[in-house]
Amino acid sequence: MNPFTLSCFIIVLPLISQIVLGSLSILKKVKWNFDLICLINLFAQIVFIVIALQIISIEPKNNEFRCGMGQFAMLSLGIITFIVVAIVMGIQLLIKKFQKQK
Repeated sequence: MNPFTLSCFIIVLPLISQIVLGSLSILKKVKWNFDLICLINLFAQIVFIVIALQIISIEPKNNEFRCGMGQFAMLSLGIITFIVVAIVMGIQLLIKKFQKQK
């Protein structure tokens, strides 16, 4: 598998996890607390960004030509997905609060 594709997949995993597990937690189909799921996904996002940067930096070390654009792209994608995960958490928190009011 291409290291760039693997890194992109690793970075998107916490977003998918937040959408699925956060929704299930709001519907009370999972025993885990919503706050715990959010906390785990935030830490996982940070750790996976570091892992993706390490994976993407392996390829230039094997070649004579070294370029940092791959690492910059992964860092940018990581920051964007971190922001998206935070937005998804905020939306899910609002949904949870509106369900409590009903």
